[in-house]
Amino acid sequence: MLASLVMDERSERVGRRRLLLPADLGNRFNAFLLDCIALGIVQGIAFSLFRLRPPTYTSYTGLFKDRILDPGRNFRMPETWAELTPAAWLVFALLPGFLVLQAVLLARRGQSLGKLASRVRIVDARDSSPVGFVRIVLVRFVFLLAVALGLNSLSFQLGNLTVSLGFLLLLIDVLWVFGKEGRCLHDHLARTKVVSWPRRASLQAPA
Repeated sequence: MLASLVMDERSERVGRRRLLLPADLGNRFNAFLLDCIALGIVQGIAFSLFRLRPPTYTSYTGLFKDRILDPGRNFRMPETWAELTPAAWLVFALLPGFLVLQAVLLARRGQSLGKLASRVRIVDARDSSPVGFVRIVLVRFVFLLAVALGLNSLSFQLGNLTVSLGFLLLLIDVLWVFGKEGRCLHDHLARTKVVSWPRRASLQAPA
């Protein structure tokens, strides 16, 4: 009797995973846009503060007064590591820290910040089970991006337009989502798919 109940529960979990619907393009685009906005904000803060004179800014109060209220001030890059204040070191940790946070969320939840807000999730393409760090971060994102960067120096002429092979690869990757399965090229490489994720959905791997 107990064994039968356990088997029924497992079958129900698998059934719920298989009934997850593919995320619509609107939600996927919203997730991507939110991630880009978050990354842009972090990059903007980091690169703006990097140009400030570190000895002057031991707090963000001094930063606001000089950078925001007096934007015409002459700035210089730090010349030695000794010039970097604790506030400056914090600035340098912003971008790597943000990328680590995104990687951890993807590995543990299958969601970046943008996907979390848009209620979509990355799961295994075959049975909608959770996806590990290697596939969801290294294969799905890092590998394709590294290849695109490697091809970025190669280009060809298209009329008066110069097109880099790296940009073309990323464009093909995005346009692949309009195929029959609604999956990008990086989804096929990592054997993943993006699904809508209601609040009560269950994502437990089969025992």
